[in-house]
Amino acid sequence: MVQWNPDGFKIGLCENAPLGRVNSLSMLVNSSAIHQCFDGMLGRFNQLWRAKAHAWHYTDNMGTDGVQELHDIVAELSEDYKQIEAMPFDFPSRREAVPL
Repeated sequence: MVQWNPDGFKIGLCENAPLGRVNSLSMLVNSSAIHQCFDGMLGRFNQLWRAKAHAWHYTDNMGTDGVQELHDIVAELSEDYKQIEAMPFDFPSRREAVPL
């Protein structure tokens, strides 16, 4: 994230969940820099997982393989965002920009 906006995303628990659901989560992000947040979450998760802190919350419901699969999905997503961030991008001139 850029220095002047370290919290460049918003996550919120929605008060009114969709029909048939207990709760709902909403996340609004507009940056490939989200990979830094994913990496931070994975780092904290790995510390807790190595210590087996609160592991039963997850292994009771989805097993160790399920937890590992979800970890791998987030790690892969983070790598995808890193690749996107590394791509060169030329901003279009005002004349080339398409009006909405």
